[in-house]
Amino acid sequence: MKSEKRQVADMVKKFNRVTIRTKFTACCVTIIVLMSILNLYTIINFSGFNKQYDTILSNIAIANSINDGLKEQIDSEMRSIGVGQKDFKNADQYNIINDVNKKIDTIKKTVRSESSLSKLDSVSRTMSSLKEKVDEIGRQIEGKKSYDEIQASLDYVTEIAVLVETNIQDFIKNELNESNKTKLVIEQSFERAIIVNIAALVVICIISITCSLLISIKVSNPINRLNRILKQITSGNLSVDQFEVNTRDEIKDMSGSFNEMIKGLKQTILNMRKMSRSTKEASEVLLMSSDTNSKVNMEIASAAQSVCEGISGQNQLVMETTPHIETLFNTFNALNTNSEKIMEKARESVQKAVTGNTYIDNLNNELRDISDIVLSTSEDTKNLKVKTSEMTTIIETIEEITANTNLLALNATIEAARAGVSGKGFAVVAAEIRKLAEKSSLATGKIDRIIKSVQEKTNNMNKNMELSVSKMNEGNTIAEKTKEHFEDIRTASQNVDNEIRVISKDISNVNQIVTKVHKSIEEIRSISVSNKSEGESILAAVEEQTANLEEVLALAHQMSDMAGEMEESISIYIV
Repeated sequence: MKSEKRQVADMVKKFNRVTIRTKFTACCVTIIVLMSILNLYTIINFSGFNKQYDTILSNIAIANSINDGLKEQIDSEMRSIGVGQKDFKNADQYNIINDVNKKIDTIKKTVRSESSLSKLDSVSRTMSSLKEKVDEIGRQIEGKKSYDEIQASLDYVTEIAVLVETNIQDFIKNELNESNKTKLVIEQSFERAIIVNIAALVVICIISITCSLLISIKVSNPINRLNRILKQITSGNLSVDQFEVNTRDEIKDMSGSFNEMIKGLKQTILNMRKMSRSTKEASEVLLMSSDTNSKVNMEIASAAQSVCEGISGQNQLVMETTPHIETLFNTFNALNTNSEKIMEKARESVQKAVTGNTYIDNLNNELRDISDIVLSTSEDTKNLKVKTSEMTTIIETIEEITANTNLLALNATIEAARAGVSGKGFAVVAAEIRKLAEKSSLATGKIDRIIKSVQEKTNNMNKNMELSVSKMNEGNTIAEKTKEHFEDIRTASQNVDNEIRVISKDISNVNQIVTKVHKSIEEIRSISVSNKSEGESILAAVEEQTANLEEVLALAHQMSDMAGEMEESISIYIV
């Protein structure tokens, strides 16, 4: 009993390991084989009965062919021989007898009934007697017996032929009786075959229905469980148990794929939550950095404004100094041409030198202030460059997060497509997440372009600042030299009374110095104009940079809002 139960358990295990298609195929093949065996059995039975019935009908037909011509043929042939119309040796009497014997032998081969065989044996013996009588007639003809003897023998042959026909008729009647019996056997066999067919059909139907129910239960139960799990997932609950089945068919493969899909979906949701938080944090950092950069730009703009004002004041001083230098230049030219008025011009020269020295001191002070402001602006520009570089790094991080989010959304779409109709909800969520990722990517690209533009402007401003510092240093050097020259002029003017004899030479030297000073003043004036233009360009660049940073700040706010929306859209899922 235990071994039988074990065998049944083994068969169930083997059945569970077979694929659904194989199960249906095996069931259909089994039904077809059983039906084929049943039909083959019926066909073989009916074929045997039909063959037996056909044999009886064939035997009856052969027997009827014997009865139809034996008496007439043998009687006619023997009468012709008796009257001398035919020669005994060349007549067909023996052919007729042999033909009948062959037909009887043919019938004997197929007859199964003992009574029929007995009748045929009687016919055979009668035919032997007929042949013997025909031989006797032949001997009578050869012995030239009298006509009456031959005629008596012929009459006896006719009686034997009639006896053969009578025996054949008995055989036919016996075969007809046998055919009726065979008919009854066929009818009984047919009824049994019908009963067997009906019973076999009932058994086959029971087997097919049982197999169908077993297979349908094996298929429908896991599908119903899967449907319940999918309804929980549709409601947002991803913390469902794994879908397990105890078979090894297509449903087992489907359960494995479904479990992998749920696992991937859970991981996707977790990664999306993590990335949405990271995006939000990065957006907040970007907001803080943009705000800081905006404040720095405001300070740079203020400093640039101060530089512009300082350069304007410097330019004004240079414009005021230029007439004095020209006057001084004209004065020394007059001293060269009019040595008699040298003393008076020397006093004027001392006065001009003192005034010029004062202006030079003021110019040096202004240049130092401008230089300090320009250096401070240059440092602020470098700091701004560093900040924009940090912003570029942050943007790259946001782009990477956006790309990963887009990839995860694509994976979620694929997993939802695998889930079929049940995964449409996930496909919609994945599509929305992908749209948000694309918007984030577009916003990040726009921020990146703005930052690159700010970096380019900052680099240009930094170069201009460095050029301005270089020019200011040159102006400071020239101003120091000018101050030294003016000091020399003042000293020379004070000693003019003592060095009147060499005044012409000194005036010539002073004239050369004044010429240089005049050129220096022209250069200073040109530098001042250039510095003013550069300062205005720096101020315009700073204002443009400030506007760009404000746009970056707005985009950072937008990106932070999108990150919040994405986190809210996936918060409905329980992982």
